[in-house]
Amino acid sequence: ALEILSRERKERADFHRIKMISLTDEGFLRSASMILASEIGDKTFFIAAILAMNHSRLTVWSGSVFALALMTGLSAMMGAIAPNLLNKTTTHYVATGLFFLFGLRSVYDQTVGYDANAESELEEVEKELKEHTSSSSSRTRGRGGRGGKTGPATRTRTKAKKQSPGSKINDILAVFFSPIFLQAFLMTFLAEWGDRSQIATIALAADYDPIGVTLGGICGHGLCTSAAVLGGKRMAGAISERMVGLCGGILFLAFGVHALVVGE
Repeated sequence: ALEILSRERKERADFHRIKMISLTDEGFLRSASMILASEIGDKTFFIAAILAMNHSRLTVWSGSVFALALMTGLSAMMGAIAPNLLNKTTTHYVATGLFFLFGLRSVYDQTVGYDANAESELEEVEKELKEHTSSSSSRTRGRGGRGGKTGPATRTRTKAKKQSPGSKINDILAVFFSPIFLQAFLMTFLAEWGDRSQIATIALAADYDPIGVTLGGICGHGLCTSAAVLGGKRMAGAISERMVGLCGGILFLAFGVHALVVGE
């Protein structure tokens, strides 16, 4: 009797494992393909590519991927919660509507609304990094004073001056992580927040298994960041942002059409 009971439990566990794999497959593939189509040539891609030119590739890759993995996990969690707040039908059609919205917006931006004179993502990232470098240099010079020496009065004023909460947090994090890791992490996380891929991840997790969506998103981000870090600015400059945006828009529209045809 015990052998029969243990065999039944094993068969039940195997069935649930197979069921979980089948549930995660589609969410995994959709999430990975969506990230690959939308993130190559995106702002986070250029951040990793430019930082890796002057700093350790492994450090830049680790900071960027950690930020993207955290963002993907948070987005999938939000998507998983959505069906508990709204009914399944409403969640499904909201997600479908978002796919159509992002798809049409991307196709429009790269066709009818395309501006050849507009600043590219690569140029925006280069400008932000230059501003960050110059501000860091000025802070360093300000701390050291002329010739790197400070007088008693300067030291007294420095001690008396209260640190902002942001600088305190940065100082604490700097104890455990390198400055380059923190720069890659923070710039990537802030650039990804509110991005269309984040919203699309939420929509996918609301309709498919969140675990598969999370794993697919992390794998997609890892591949994109690897290409950026290894290819550097040369690869970043060779990418046609317009073509990438157009392909991403078409993929979003395909997801929307498939969701309408298949249903819940």
